[in-house]
Amino acid sequence: MKVLYFDCSSGITGNMAIGSLLDLGIDTNDFLLEMNKLNLGGYSFCIEKEQVNETIGTRFEINISCCERPKNLSDVKELIMESGLCTVIKEKSIGIIHDILKAEARVRNKGIDELDLSSRDFLHLLLEIIGCLVCIKLLKIERVYSSLLYDGKGFADINGSLFPVPMPVVLEMLKDAKIPVINHENENALITPAGLGLIKNLAVNFGNMPAFIIDCVGYGISSKNEGRKNTLRAVLGDLYGTDELVMEEMAFMETSLEFANCNTL
Repeated sequence: MKVLYFDCSSGITGNMAIGSLLDLGIDTNDFLLEMNKLNLGGYSFCIEKEQVNETIGTRFEINISCCERPKNLSDVKELIMESGLCTVIKEKSIGIIHDILKAEARVRNKGIDELDLSSRDFLHLLLEIIGCLVCIKLLKIERVYSSLLYDGKGFADINGSLFPVPMPVVLEMLKDAKIPVINHENENALITPAGLGLIKNLAVNFGNMPAFIIDCVGYGISSKNEGRKNTLRAVLGDLYGTDELVMEEMAFMETSLEFANCNTL
């Protein structure tokens, strides 16, 4: 069984997640071909190797230009469902986006359908979610594990206003999620809504790396200088021996099989 382990000791963002997965050896042209199935123009990607301290990894950034953007959740669902992406990516991405927007609506004291999604920030989030799921499909990953999550402390600047770390939407998403989070000395927000949405909905367990035969290691470089390692590490390999899972994890296995089927289409 092909498994992936995210080492989130420097937090997790959508950009870092995609960078770490691309760094595992995904062909850039294959990635771009899949992303073009979204049928959304007006954006481009910057994918390049970069060294941070002693670590060489992949920096992934999204550049947004003028384009027609979805305005609300209904538009987002229509855009995704009418795309050429496989069924699993469509359904999984809508579920993750809905989870994030539900938390955002609570923080803003609005209904989820009242949120204005025409901003560049939301388009970044949308492309990060789709991009990460595309990478998982291309790598034929069947199960995802994660370390404990690490966030910083202090205050984060959100659209010109200072908010305590963890960010309000991130904290709202963590309610009742049973995901362990550790705050360390870094004076920055290290977990973004996109990063948390992905790891919350993909990982079957949070803790130590499971026993598996390691094939390769990838590093996603953050676009911000956040101190520490400034990277997200992704370890890819094959599960070793038997691994008993609780019943709640079986739903993810069904999704994994759908991903496998998607790869054969």
